Amino acid sequence: MEGAKCFVKTDAGDLIKDAKEVLSVHEKDLVSTDDMTKLDQLHESIILHNIRERFKNGIIYTYIGPMLISVNPYREIAELGVQLIPDFRTKEKEDLPPHLFYIAQRAYQNLLNFQKSQSVVISGESGSGKTEATKIVLKFLTIASERSPTEDLDIAAMIIATNPILEAFGNAKTTRNDNSSRFGKFIKICFDGPQITGAMIDNYLLEKTRIVKQAATERNYHIFYQIIAGMTPEQKEKYKIVSDYYYLTNGLVDVPKIDDKKNWEETVNAFKVLGFKDEEFDNVFYLLSAILSLGNIKFSEENDKASIPDQSSLSTFCDLMGLSSTFGVVKQSLLARKVRIAGRTSISFVPLTLVQAETNRDALSKRLYFDLFNWLISKLNTQLKGKSTEESLFIGVLDIYGFEIFQHNSLEQFCINYANERLHNQFNDHMFKAEQEEYTKEGVPWTNIEYNDNSRCIDLIEKSRNSIINIIQEQCRVEGKTDKNLLEEIKKIRSPYLDLGHPSDPPDQFKIRHFAGTVIYSIESWMEKNKDTLNVDLEVLLKKSTNPIVASFFADAA
Repeated sequence: MEGAKCFVKTDAGDLIKDAKEVLSVHEKDLVSTDDMTKLDQLHESIILHNIRERFKNGIIYTYIGPMLISVNPYREIAELGVQLIPDFRTKEKEDLPPHLFYIAQRAYQNLLNFQKSQSVVISGESGSGKTEATKIVLKFLTIASERSPTEDLDIAAMIIATNPILEAFGNAKTTRNDNSSRFGKFIKICFDGPQITGAMIDNYLLEKTRIVKQAATERNYHIFYQIIAGMTPEQKEKYKIVSDYYYLTNGLVDVPKIDDKKNWEETVNAFKVLGFKDEEFDNVFYLLSAILSLGNIKFSEENDKASIPDQSSLSTFCDLMGLSSTFGVVKQSLLARKVRIAGRTSISFVPLTLVQAETNRDALSKRLYFDLFNWLISKLNTQLKGKSTEESLFIGVLDIYGFEIFQHNSLEQFCINYANERLHNQFNDHMFKAEQEEYTKEGVPWTNIEYNDNSRCIDLIEKSRNSIINIIQEQCRVEGKTDKNLLEEIKKIRSPYLDLGHPSDPPDQFKIRHFAGTVIYSIESWMEKNKDTLNVDLEVLLKKSTNPIVASFFADAA
Protein backbone atom coordinates (compact mmCIF):
# COMPACT_ATOMS: atom_id res chain seq x y z
CA MET A 1 0.00 0.00 0.00
CA GLU A 2 1.26 3.44 -0.92
CA GLY A 3 2.47 5.32 2.13
CA ALA A 4 1.98 2.35 4.48
CA LYS A 5 4.21 2.23 7.57
CA CYS A 6 5.53 -0.64 9.65
CA PHE A 7 6.47 -0.62 13.32
CA VAL A 8 9.67 -2.59 13.90
CA LYS A 9 10.90 -3.70 17.32
CA THR A 10 14.70 -3.91 17.68
CA ASP A 11 17.19 -4.23 20.53
CA ALA A 12 17.90 -0.53 20.05
CA GLY A 13 14.22 0.43 20.34
CA ASP A 14 11.13 0.73 18.15
CA LEU A 15 11.46 2.01 14.60
CA ILE A 16 8.93 3.24 12.09
CA LYS A 17 9.77 2.15 8.55
CA ASP A 18 8.21 2.56 5.13
CA ALA A 19 6.48 -0.72 4.29
CA LYS A 20 8.43 -0.99 1.04
CA GLU A 21 11.67 -1.20 3.06
CA VAL A 22 10.47 -4.14 5.17
CA LEU A 23 10.79 -7.70 3.85
CA SER A 24 8.38 -10.45 4.88
CA VAL A 25 9.89 -13.55 6.46
CA HIS A 26 8.42 -17.03 6.94
CA GLU A 27 8.76 -18.10 10.55
CA LYS A 28 10.30 -21.43 9.51
CA ASP A 29 13.16 -19.54 7.87
CA LEU A 30 14.12 -17.98 11.21
CA VAL A 31 15.43 -21.36 12.40
CA SER A 32 19.24 -21.61 12.37
CA THR A 33 20.63 -23.72 9.53
CA ASP A 34 24.16 -24.76 8.61
CA ASP A 35 23.54 -24.29 4.85
CA MET A 36 21.45 -21.30 3.87
CA THR A 37 20.54 -22.76 0.48
CA LYS A 38 18.09 -24.93 2.48
CA LEU A 39 16.02 -21.85 3.29
CA ASP A 40 12.87 -21.21 1.22
CA GLN A 41 13.60 -17.48 1.31
CA LEU A 42 17.04 -16.04 0.84
CA HIS A 43 17.71 -12.33 1.10
CA GLU A 44 20.05 -10.09 3.06
CA SER A 45 17.90 -9.91 6.19
CA ILE A 46 17.59 -13.69 6.53
CA ILE A 47 21.29 -14.24 5.81
CA LEU A 48 22.30 -11.77 8.52
CA HIS A 49 19.77 -13.18 10.99
CA ASN A 50 20.99 -16.74 10.48
CA ILE A 51 24.66 -15.81 10.81
CA ARG A 52 23.96 -13.69 13.91
CA GLU A 53 21.97 -16.43 15.66
CA ARG A 54 24.63 -19.05 14.94
CA PHE A 55 27.38 -16.74 16.18
CA LYS A 56 25.45 -16.15 19.42
CA ASN A 57 25.62 -19.93 19.91
CA GLY A 58 29.36 -20.04 19.29
CA ILE A 59 29.10 -21.25 15.68
CA ILE A 60 31.33 -19.21 13.37
CA TYR A 61 30.98 -21.19 10.12
CA THR A 62 27.94 -21.37 7.82
CA TYR A 63 27.64 -22.77 4.29
CA ILE A 64 25.82 -21.09 1.46
CA GLY A 65 26.03 -23.70 -1.28
CA PRO A 66 29.69 -24.23 -2.28
CA MET A 67 30.83 -21.21 -0.25
CA LEU A 68 31.60 -20.83 3.42
CA ILE A 69 30.85 -17.74 5.48
CA SER A 70 33.19 -17.28 8.44
CA VAL A 71 32.72 -14.79 11.29
CA ASN A 72 35.90 -13.72 13.07
CA PRO A 73 35.55 -14.67 16.79
CA TYR A 74 38.81 -12.82 17.68
CA ARG A 75 39.86 -15.82 19.74
CA GLU A 76 41.10 -19.34 19.21
CA ILE A 77 38.41 -22.04 19.35
CA ALA A 78 40.13 -25.24 20.44
CA GLU A 79 37.29 -27.55 19.43
CA LEU A 80 37.66 -26.47 15.80
CA GLY A 81 41.36 -27.42 15.67
CA VAL A 82 43.49 -29.91 13.74
CA GLN A 83 42.04 -32.87 15.65
CA LEU A 84 39.05 -32.64 13.26
CA ILE A 85 41.14 -33.12 10.11
CA PRO A 86 40.83 -36.96 10.00
CA ASP A 87 37.02 -36.63 10.09
CA PHE A 88 37.00 -34.21 7.16
CA ARG A 89 39.25 -36.60 5.23
CA THR A 90 36.89 -39.55 5.62
CA LYS A 91 33.33 -38.35 6.30
CA GLU A 92 30.70 -36.71 4.09
CA LYS A 93 29.84 -33.03 4.28
CA GLU A 94 26.37 -33.77 5.66
CA ASP A 95 27.87 -35.66 8.61
CA LEU A 96 30.06 -32.78 9.78
CA PRO A 97 29.57 -29.19 10.93
CA PRO A 98 30.58 -26.40 8.53
CA HIS A 99 34.32 -25.75 8.57
CA LEU A 100 37.14 -24.34 6.44
CA PHE A 101 38.59 -27.84 6.50
CA TYR A 102 35.78 -28.93 4.17
CA ILE A 103 36.65 -26.21 1.64
CA ALA A 104 40.30 -27.32 1.72
CA GLN A 105 39.35 -31.00 1.49
CA ARG A 106 37.09 -30.36 -1.51
CA ALA A 107 39.86 -28.49 -3.32
CA TYR A 108 42.31 -31.33 -2.57
CA GLN A 109 39.86 -34.02 -3.69
CA ASN A 110 38.92 -32.14 -6.87
CA LEU A 111 42.61 -31.77 -7.75
CA LEU A 112 43.05 -35.54 -7.43
CA ASN A 113 39.78 -36.53 -9.12
CA PHE A 114 39.81 -34.11 -12.06
CA GLN A 115 43.57 -33.56 -12.38
CA LYS A 116 43.02 -29.81 -12.55
CA SER A 117 44.50 -27.04 -10.41
CA GLN A 118 42.14 -25.54 -7.82
CA SER A 119 41.91 -22.19 -6.00
CA VAL A 120 40.44 -21.05 -2.71
CA VAL A 121 39.52 -17.35 -2.64
CA ILE A 122 39.36 -15.82 0.83
CA SER A 123 37.59 -12.48 0.72
CA GLY A 124 36.20 -10.08 3.31
CA GLU A 125 36.58 -6.67 4.85
CA SER A 126 39.57 -5.65 6.93
CA GLY A 127 39.58 -7.54 10.25
CA SER A 128 37.28 -10.34 9.10
CA GLY A 129 39.91 -13.03 9.70
CA LYS A 130 41.23 -13.72 6.18
CA THR A 131 44.84 -14.27 7.26
CA GLU A 132 43.80 -16.77 9.94
CA ALA A 133 41.50 -18.51 7.44
CA THR A 134 44.43 -18.80 5.03
CA LYS A 135 46.55 -20.43 7.73
CA ILE A 136 43.75 -22.92 8.53
CA VAL A 137 43.46 -23.95 4.85
CA LEU A 138 47.26 -24.34 4.56
CA LYS A 139 47.38 -26.31 7.80
CA PHE A 140 44.80 -28.78 6.44
CA LEU A 141 46.62 -29.23 3.13
CA THR A 142 49.99 -29.79 4.76
CA ILE A 143 48.59 -32.34 7.23
CA ALA A 144 46.11 -34.13 4.96
CA SER A 145 48.40 -34.57 1.95
CA GLU A 146 50.70 -37.57 1.67
CA ARG A 147 54.46 -37.44 2.25
CA SER A 148 57.02 -38.58 -0.31
CA PRO A 149 59.29 -41.24 1.23
CA THR A 150 62.24 -39.93 -0.84
CA GLU A 151 61.81 -36.22 0.00
CA ASP A 152 64.72 -34.89 2.07
CA LEU A 153 63.13 -31.53 2.87
CA ASP A 154 59.95 -31.27 4.91
CA ILE A 155 58.16 -28.98 2.44
CA ALA A 156 54.96 -29.05 4.50
CA ALA A 157 56.77 -27.76 7.60
CA MET A 158 58.52 -25.11 5.52
CA ILE A 159 55.21 -23.87 4.10
CA ILE A 160 53.85 -23.39 7.61
CA ALA A 161 57.12 -21.71 8.66
CA THR A 162 56.57 -18.95 6.09
CA ASN A 163 53.70 -17.58 8.19
CA PRO A 164 55.80 -15.95 10.97
CA ILE A 165 58.08 -14.27 8.40
CA LEU A 166 55.26 -13.06 6.14
CA GLU A 167 53.33 -11.70 9.13
CA ALA A 168 56.38 -10.07 10.72
CA PHE A 169 57.38 -8.23 7.54
CA GLY A 170 53.96 -7.79 5.93
CA ASN A 171 51.43 -7.33 8.74
CA ALA A 172 50.74 -4.42 11.09
CA LYS A 173 48.24 -3.15 13.63
CA THR A 174 45.57 -0.93 12.07
CA THR A 175 42.58 0.80 13.63
CA ARG A 176 40.41 -2.24 12.88
CA ASN A 177 42.76 -5.18 13.14
CA ASP A 178 45.76 -5.94 15.36
CA ASN A 179 47.27 -8.26 12.72
CA SER A 180 46.22 -6.75 9.41
CA SER A 181 47.91 -8.02 6.23
CA ARG A 182 49.28 -4.99 4.43
CA PHE A 183 49.94 -6.93 1.24
CA GLY A 184 48.13 -9.49 -0.86
CA LYS A 185 49.41 -13.00 -1.50
CA PHE A 186 48.56 -15.96 -3.69
CA ILE A 187 50.12 -19.12 -2.31
CA LYS A 188 50.39 -22.10 -4.66
CA ILE A 189 50.78 -25.52 -3.03
CA CYS A 190 52.13 -27.81 -5.77
CA PHE A 191 51.30 -31.51 -5.98
CA ASP A 192 52.40 -34.66 -7.73
CA GLY A 193 49.38 -36.87 -7.21
CA PRO A 194 48.48 -36.72 -3.50
CA GLN A 195 51.94 -35.53 -2.44
CA ILE A 196 53.08 -31.93 -1.89
CA THR A 197 56.16 -31.29 -4.02
CA GLY A 198 56.68 -27.57 -3.38
CA ALA A 199 55.10 -24.15 -3.10
CA MET A 200 55.31 -20.64 -4.50
CA ILE A 201 54.18 -17.23 -3.21
CA ASP A 202 53.07 -14.31 -5.38
CA ASN A 203 52.76 -11.01 -3.50
CA TYR A 204 50.88 -7.83 -4.37
CA LEU A 205 50.48 -4.23 -3.22
CA LEU A 206 52.74 -3.98 -0.18
CA GLU A 207 51.76 -0.79 1.67
CA LYS A 208 55.03 1.16 1.40
CA THR A 209 53.86 4.39 3.03
CA ARG A 210 53.44 2.59 6.37
CA ILE A 211 57.24 2.44 6.63
CA VAL A 212 57.50 6.20 7.11
CA LYS A 213 54.12 7.17 8.54
CA GLN A 214 51.28 5.57 10.51
CA ALA A 215 48.03 6.83 11.96
CA ALA A 216 48.07 7.73 15.66
CA THR A 217 46.51 4.40 16.77
CA GLU A 218 48.36 2.21 14.27
CA ARG A 219 51.81 0.63 14.11
CA ASN A 220 54.55 0.11 11.60
CA TYR A 221 55.27 -3.47 10.50
CA HIS A 222 55.50 -6.01 13.32
CA ILE A 223 59.15 -6.85 12.66
CA PHE A 224 60.38 -3.48 13.97
CA TYR A 225 58.71 -3.98 17.36
CA GLN A 226 59.88 -7.59 17.50
CA ILE A 227 63.46 -6.36 17.09
CA ILE A 228 63.14 -3.91 19.96
CA ALA A 229 61.30 -6.29 22.29
CA GLY A 230 63.08 -9.53 21.41
CA MET A 231 66.73 -8.87 20.62
CA THR A 232 69.30 -9.47 23.33
CA PRO A 233 71.52 -6.56 24.45
CA GLU A 234 74.36 -8.13 22.47
CA GLN A 235 72.25 -8.30 19.32
CA LYS A 236 71.10 -4.70 19.74
CA GLU A 237 74.71 -3.58 20.03
CA LYS A 238 75.68 -5.62 16.97
CA TYR A 239 72.88 -4.21 14.79
CA LYS A 240 73.08 -0.72 16.37
CA ILE A 241 69.48 -0.81 17.67
CA VAL A 242 68.41 2.08 19.92
CA SER A 243 65.17 2.75 21.81
CA ASP A 244 63.70 5.73 19.94
CA TYR A 245 62.89 5.87 16.24
CA TYR A 246 61.01 8.53 14.33
CA TYR A 247 59.44 5.92 12.03
CA LEU A 248 57.92 4.23 15.08
CA THR A 249 56.70 7.42 16.78
CA ASN A 250 53.00 6.77 16.21
CA GLY A 251 53.39 3.03 16.40
CA LEU A 252 54.42 2.81 20.03
CA VAL A 253 50.91 1.91 21.14
CA ASP A 254 50.00 -0.85 23.56
CA VAL A 255 48.59 -3.93 21.82
CA PRO A 256 47.59 -6.42 24.55
CA LYS A 257 46.99 -9.30 22.12
CA ILE A 258 50.45 -9.06 20.55
CA ASP A 259 53.51 -10.50 22.31
CA ASP A 260 56.37 -9.01 20.29
CA LYS A 261 59.06 -10.87 22.25
CA LYS A 262 57.41 -14.27 21.69
CA ASN A 263 56.75 -13.47 18.04
CA TRP A 264 60.41 -12.50 17.60
CA GLU A 265 61.44 -15.97 18.74
CA GLU A 266 59.01 -17.53 16.23
CA THR A 267 60.34 -15.32 13.44
CA VAL A 268 63.97 -16.24 14.21
CA ASN A 269 63.04 -19.94 14.29
CA ALA A 270 61.25 -19.61 10.95
CA PHE A 271 64.43 -18.19 9.38
CA LYS A 272 66.26 -21.31 10.60
CA VAL A 273 63.59 -23.78 9.43
CA LEU A 274 63.59 -22.16 5.98
CA GLY A 275 67.33 -22.49 5.62
CA PHE A 276 68.49 -18.87 5.72
CA LYS A 277 72.24 -18.59 6.21
CA ASP A 278 73.63 -16.67 9.19
CA GLU A 279 75.10 -14.07 6.82
CA GLU A 280 71.71 -13.54 5.15
CA PHE A 281 70.04 -13.17 8.53
CA ASP A 282 72.62 -10.57 9.56
CA ASN A 283 72.26 -8.61 6.33
CA VAL A 284 68.46 -8.50 6.66
CA PHE A 285 68.65 -7.02 10.15
CA TYR A 286 71.52 -4.65 9.36
CA LEU A 287 69.23 -3.30 6.63
CA LEU A 288 66.20 -2.99 8.92
CA SER A 289 68.30 -1.10 11.46
CA ALA A 290 69.61 1.13 8.66
CA ILE A 291 66.06 2.00 7.59
CA LEU A 292 65.18 3.00 11.17
CA SER A 293 68.37 5.08 11.43
CA LEU A 294 67.58 6.76 8.12
CA GLY A 295 64.25 7.87 9.58
CA ASN A 296 66.10 9.46 12.52
CA ILE A 297 67.98 11.85 10.23
CA LYS A 298 66.47 15.26 10.98
CA PHE A 299 66.69 18.24 8.66
CA SER A 300 66.62 21.97 9.30
CA GLU A 301 66.18 24.73 6.75
CA GLU A 302 67.63 28.16 6.07
CA ASN A 303 66.93 30.21 2.92
CA ASP A 304 65.01 27.25 1.40
CA LYS A 305 68.07 25.07 1.77
CA ALA A 306 67.98 21.90 3.89
CA SER A 307 70.83 20.82 6.16
CA ILE A 308 71.54 18.05 8.69
CA PRO A 309 72.64 19.64 12.00
CA ASP A 310 73.11 16.35 13.87
CA GLN A 311 74.85 13.82 11.64
CA SER A 312 75.00 10.91 14.10
CA SER A 313 72.04 9.03 12.58
CA LEU A 314 73.45 9.57 9.09
CA SER A 315 76.77 8.13 10.28
CA THR A 316 74.99 5.09 11.75
CA PHE A 317 73.07 4.59 8.48
CA CYS A 318 76.31 4.68 6.45
CA ASP A 319 78.02 2.24 8.84
CA LEU A 320 75.13 -0.24 8.62
CA MET A 321 75.00 -0.01 4.83
CA GLY A 322 78.75 -0.35 4.39
CA LEU A 323 79.01 3.16 2.97
CA SER A 324 81.18 4.88 5.59
CA SER A 325 83.86 5.69 3.02
CA THR A 326 81.31 7.66 0.97
CA PHE A 327 79.70 9.47 3.92
CA GLY A 328 80.07 12.91 2.33
CA VAL A 329 78.53 11.80 -0.98
CA VAL A 330 75.60 10.13 0.79
CA LYS A 331 74.99 13.35 2.73
CA GLN A 332 75.09 15.41 -0.46
CA SER A 333 72.65 13.04 -2.19
CA LEU A 334 70.17 13.49 0.66
CA LEU A 335 70.43 17.29 0.52
CA ALA A 336 70.67 18.04 -3.20
CA ARG A 337 69.88 16.69 -6.64
CA LYS A 338 72.35 16.53 -9.48
CA VAL A 339 71.56 18.55 -12.60
CA ARG A 340 73.39 18.23 -15.91
CA ILE A 341 72.83 21.24 -18.18
CA ALA A 342 72.26 20.41 -21.84
CA GLY A 343 75.31 21.14 -24.00
CA ARG A 344 77.69 21.24 -21.04
CA THR A 345 79.93 18.65 -19.46
CA SER A 346 79.76 20.20 -16.00
CA ILE A 347 77.33 19.10 -13.32
CA SER A 348 75.67 21.34 -10.76
CA PHE A 349 73.78 20.49 -7.58
CA VAL A 350 70.41 22.03 -6.74
CA PRO A 351 69.80 22.23 -2.96
CA LEU A 352 66.60 20.62 -1.65
CA THR A 353 64.18 22.35 0.66
CA LEU A 354 63.37 20.77 4.02
CA VAL A 355 60.17 19.19 2.65
CA GLN A 356 62.01 17.90 -0.44
CA ALA A 357 64.83 16.46 1.68
CA GLU A 358 62.34 14.61 3.93
CA THR A 359 60.54 13.29 0.85
CA ASN A 360 63.89 12.16 -0.59
CA ARG A 361 64.82 10.39 2.68
CA ASP A 362 61.43 8.69 2.96
CA ALA A 363 61.47 7.58 -0.68
CA LEU A 364 64.75 5.78 0.03
CA SER A 365 63.33 4.13 3.16
CA LYS A 366 60.26 2.90 1.27
CA ARG A 367 62.35 1.60 -1.61
CA LEU A 368 64.72 -0.29 0.69
CA TYR A 369 61.91 -1.98 2.62
CA PHE A 370 59.89 -2.75 -0.51
CA ASP A 371 62.89 -4.37 -2.19
CA LEU A 372 63.75 -6.26 1.01
CA PHE A 373 60.22 -7.66 1.17
CA ASN A 374 60.41 -8.81 -2.45
CA TRP A 375 63.85 -10.31 -1.79
CA LEU A 376 62.42 -12.29 1.12
CA ILE A 377 59.55 -13.59 -1.05
CA SER A 378 62.05 -14.60 -3.74
CA LYS A 379 64.21 -16.35 -1.14
CA LEU A 380 61.20 -18.17 0.30
CA ASN A 381 60.19 -19.32 -3.19
CA THR A 382 63.69 -20.68 -3.78
CA GLN A 383 63.53 -22.65 -0.53
CA LEU A 384 59.96 -23.86 -1.15
CA LYS A 385 60.37 -24.91 -4.79
CA GLY A 386 61.21 -28.49 -3.91
CA LYS A 387 60.50 -30.77 -6.88
CA SER A 388 57.68 -28.67 -8.29
CA THR A 389 57.74 -27.47 -11.90
CA GLU A 390 55.82 -24.95 -14.01
CA GLU A 391 53.52 -27.81 -15.09
CA SER A 392 52.75 -28.99 -11.53
CA LEU A 393 49.12 -29.05 -10.47
CA PHE A 394 48.48 -26.73 -7.55
CA ILE A 395 45.94 -25.56 -5.01
CA GLY A 396 46.11 -21.77 -4.81
CA VAL A 397 45.00 -19.79 -1.78
CA LEU A 398 44.31 -16.09 -2.38
CA ASP A 399 44.52 -13.82 0.67
CA ILE A 400 44.21 -10.19 -0.35
CA TYR A 401 43.48 -6.94 1.48
CA GLY A 402 39.90 -6.63 2.64
CA PHE A 403 37.74 -3.70 1.56
CA GLU A 404 38.79 -0.64 3.58
CA ILE A 405 36.81 2.39 4.71
CA PHE A 406 38.78 4.49 7.19
CA GLN A 407 38.35 7.99 8.56
CA HIS A 408 41.14 9.04 6.18
CA ASN A 409 41.31 7.15 2.87
CA SER A 410 44.17 7.78 0.46
CA LEU A 411 45.72 6.21 -2.64
CA GLU A 412 46.45 2.98 -0.73
CA GLN A 413 42.77 2.45 0.09
CA PHE A 414 41.84 3.34 -3.49
CA CYS A 415 44.14 0.57 -4.82
CA ILE A 416 42.94 -1.93 -2.22
CA ASN A 417 39.28 -1.23 -2.90
CA TYR A 418 39.87 -1.37 -6.66
CA ALA A 419 41.37 -4.86 -6.23
CA ASN A 420 38.29 -5.88 -4.23
CA GLU A 421 35.99 -4.47 -6.93
CA ARG A 422 37.74 -6.70 -9.49
CA LEU A 423 37.52 -9.71 -7.17
CA HIS A 424 33.80 -9.06 -6.57
CA ASN A 425 33.24 -8.72 -10.32
CA GLN A 426 35.00 -12.04 -10.93
CA PHE A 427 32.75 -13.65 -8.32
CA ASN A 428 29.63 -12.19 -9.98
CA ASP A 429 30.72 -13.42 -13.39
CA HIS A 430 31.44 -16.91 -12.09
CA MET A 431 28.55 -17.42 -9.67
CA PHE A 432 25.73 -15.55 -11.40
CA LYS A 433 26.35 -14.39 -14.93
CA ALA A 434 28.15 -17.45 -16.34
CA GLU A 435 25.90 -19.93 -14.51
CA GLN A 436 22.70 -18.27 -15.69
CA GLU A 437 23.98 -18.07 -19.26
CA GLU A 438 24.77 -21.81 -19.08
CA TYR A 439 21.22 -22.55 -17.84
CA THR A 440 19.76 -20.60 -20.74
CA LYS A 441 22.04 -22.35 -23.24
CA GLU A 442 21.02 -25.79 -21.96
CA GLY A 443 17.32 -24.94 -21.65
CA VAL A 444 17.27 -25.54 -17.90
CA PRO A 445 14.27 -23.84 -16.23
CA TRP A 446 15.42 -21.27 -13.66
CA THR A 447 14.38 -18.08 -11.99
CA ASN A 448 16.52 -15.06 -12.88
CA ILE A 449 18.69 -13.93 -9.95
CA GLU A 450 19.32 -10.21 -9.80
CA TYR A 451 22.68 -9.14 -8.44
CA ASN A 452 24.63 -5.95 -7.99
CA ASP A 453 26.72 -5.69 -11.18
CA ASN A 454 29.71 -3.48 -10.39
CA SER A 455 31.10 -3.37 -13.95
CA ARG A 456 30.43 0.34 -14.35
CA CYS A 457 32.32 1.13 -11.14
CA ILE A 458 35.32 -0.76 -12.57
CA ASP A 459 34.94 1.24 -15.80
CA LEU A 460 35.15 4.43 -13.74
CA ILE A 461 38.40 3.26 -12.15
CA GLU A 462 40.25 1.58 -15.01
CA LYS A 463 38.54 0.84 -18.29
CA SER A 464 37.98 4.02 -20.26
CA ARG A 465 40.61 6.55 -21.34
CA ASN A 466 38.84 8.96 -19.02
CA SER A 467 39.15 6.62 -16.03
CA ILE A 468 40.69 7.59 -12.67
CA ILE A 469 43.80 5.42 -13.13
CA ASN A 470 44.51 6.81 -16.60
CA ILE A 471 44.06 10.37 -15.34
CA ILE A 472 46.51 9.72 -12.47
CA GLN A 473 49.10 8.39 -14.91
CA GLU A 474 48.64 11.30 -17.33
CA GLN A 475 48.91 13.92 -14.59
CA CYS A 476 52.10 12.34 -13.21
CA ARG A 477 53.73 12.53 -16.65
CA VAL A 478 53.25 16.30 -16.83
CA GLU A 479 55.83 18.42 -15.01
CA GLY A 480 54.41 20.74 -12.34
CA LYS A 481 51.02 19.10 -11.90
CA THR A 482 49.68 18.97 -8.33
CA ASP A 483 47.11 17.04 -6.33
CA LYS A 484 44.72 19.91 -6.92
CA ASN A 485 45.12 19.54 -10.70
CA LEU A 486 44.55 15.81 -10.39
CA LEU A 487 41.32 16.29 -8.44
CA GLU A 488 40.07 18.84 -10.95
CA GLU A 489 40.50 16.28 -13.75
CA ILE A 490 38.84 13.49 -11.74
CA LYS A 491 35.84 15.70 -11.07
CA LYS A 492 35.33 16.11 -14.82
CA ILE A 493 34.40 12.42 -15.10
CA ARG A 494 30.69 11.73 -15.41
CA SER A 495 29.68 8.50 -13.72
CA PRO A 496 26.86 7.48 -11.36
CA TYR A 497 29.55 5.82 -9.22
CA LEU A 498 31.50 9.06 -8.73
CA ASP A 499 30.05 11.38 -6.09
CA LEU A 500 31.52 14.87 -6.28
CA GLY A 501 30.01 15.72 -2.91
CA HIS A 502 28.27 18.79 -1.60
CA PRO A 503 29.70 22.35 -1.91
CA SER A 504 30.12 22.36 1.87
CA ASP A 505 32.34 19.23 1.77
CA PRO A 506 36.14 19.63 2.12
CA PRO A 507 37.56 20.72 -1.26
CA ASP A 508 40.26 18.01 -1.37
CA GLN A 509 37.89 15.02 -1.41
CA PHE A 510 35.82 12.91 -3.77
CA LYS A 511 33.64 9.85 -3.25
CA ILE A 512 33.28 6.52 -5.04
CA ARG A 513 30.20 4.34 -4.64
CA HIS A 514 31.86 0.93 -4.29
CA PHE A 515 29.92 -2.33 -4.08
CA ALA A 516 30.65 -2.48 -0.34
CA GLY A 517 29.84 1.16 0.43
CA THR A 518 30.66 4.75 -0.43
CA VAL A 519 34.25 5.76 0.38
CA ILE A 520 35.46 9.34 0.81
CA TYR A 521 38.96 9.71 -0.61
CA SER A 522 41.37 12.53 0.29
CA ILE A 523 43.53 13.54 -2.70
CA GLU A 524 46.46 14.68 -0.53
CA SER A 525 49.83 13.25 -1.68
CA TRP A 526 48.39 11.07 -4.47
CA MET A 527 50.81 12.49 -7.06
CA GLU A 528 53.84 11.99 -4.82
CA LYS A 529 52.81 8.46 -3.83
CA ASN A 530 52.16 7.42 -7.41
CA LYS A 531 55.51 8.78 -8.66
CA ASP A 532 57.48 7.55 -5.61
CA THR A 533 60.70 8.64 -7.31
CA LEU A 534 64.12 8.11 -5.76
CA ASN A 535 67.18 10.28 -6.30
CA VAL A 536 69.26 8.51 -8.96
CA ASP A 537 72.47 9.50 -7.14
CA LEU A 538 71.34 7.48 -4.12
CA GLU A 539 70.69 4.45 -6.32
CA VAL A 540 74.23 4.61 -7.74
CA LEU A 541 75.70 4.96 -4.23
CA LEU A 542 73.73 2.03 -2.81
CA LYS A 543 74.96 -0.16 -5.62
CA LYS A 544 78.33 0.06 -3.80
CA SER A 545 76.93 -1.13 -0.45
CA THR A 546 78.92 -3.93 1.19
CA ASN A 547 75.57 -5.50 2.12
CA PRO A 548 75.06 -7.88 -0.84
CA ILE A 549 71.29 -7.83 -0.44
CA VAL A 550 71.20 -4.03 -0.77
CA ALA A 551 73.70 -4.02 -3.66
CA SER A 552 71.46 -6.47 -5.56
CA PHE A 553 68.53 -4.03 -5.35
CA PHE A 554 70.48 -1.43 -7.33
CA ALA A 555 72.49 -3.67 -9.64
CA ASP A 556 71.14 -1.86 -12.72
CA ALA A 557 71.72 1.66 -11.39
CA ALA A 558 73.92 3.83 -13.58
